Amino acid sequence: MMKRKRTAPPSIEQTLAIGLIWGHLNTRQLTDAYQLARGCGALWPDDQRFALMAAYAAVELAEPLDAAMVQAMQSTGHEAWTNLIWRRAYSPDDDDSLVSGNAVGAHE
Repeated sequence: MMKRKRTAPPSIEQTLAIGLIWGHLNTRQLTDAYQLARGCGALWPDDQRFALMAAYAAVELAEPLDAAMVQAMQSTGHEAWTNLIWRRAYSPDDDDSLVSGNAVGAHE
């Protein structure tokens, strides 16, 4: 079993931002969720949760995952969350991949 790296507890601002993003996702305000998650990821680059939420919103919007999102998915240790995003990104009925660039080979 892979152990997660211990980090400092999230700040109140990070906790609020995560709640706001979840609120947007839960109400299907996907564009807002995507934009907020990307902005928060730029503000707190060490918190991979923002990249995961941005990736989820991206696949729901049928937008490609960029290499940074795929890298975050591979390095987080949140297998259940990552598997959900991959399932949403690849539809068995659709030959088009939502993963851009060299990222497709990263998951195969």
